[in-house]
Amino acid sequence: VTGFNALTTVLSLTVEGETVNLTGFRSLAAAQGVKLASSKAANKNWTGSFKALALVDELQAERIDFRSFSLPKLAKVTGNATFRSSQSAPLAMKGLVEVGGSLTLHEDSAFSDLFHEGPAALEKVGGAMDLAIGGGWLQGYKGLKTVGGVLSIRGVTQNIEAFANLTRTGGLSLSGLAVDVSGFDKLTTVGGPLHVRM
Repeated sequence: VTGFNALTTVLSLTVEGETVNLTGFRSLAAAQGVKLASSKAANKNWTGSFKALALVDELQAERIDFRSFSLPKLAKVTGNATFRSSQSAPLAMKGLVEVGGSLTLHEDSAFSDLFHEGPAALEKVGGAMDLAIGGGWLQGYKGLKTVGGVLSIRGVTQNIEAFANLTRTGGLSLSGLAVDVSGFDKLTTVGGPLHVRM
């Protein structure tokens, strides 16, 4: 897709396909809804980016490999952001500062040594935050201070060394952990249950 380069806003945008090369939409800065969906497993089958997209009300990404496809300017999702069966989703969130609703991130990885580095820019998630890593290490999320709902983390087979500046969450659930949990050193308030299952 190389066209639509003068378009700056759109009500909703859906891009679906097995293999997509997106170099158009160069001026698109805001959308109420964006859905990106691949019909096959995430493996660099999507390339390109939404170069200017900074504000989205609802974001859905399914089976997208963010090693080859990017959202470099994305700063705020006012509603929910969902990444399902995707690869390297934190790369899509490098500049993301706030998610007003819930954040769901389910990595698709067959590799137990996967290194998951959460985006440093993210400061607030207004709703729940659900991370299913699919193996490996979990680090990062250094800027995240509050999660309004339950923070749920599962599938980490190595260490969790993350959330160094998180001060408040509506609940915390850590499950399926194989080794150690560190971090959370500034967490002062858990508004609901705290559950740790190794």
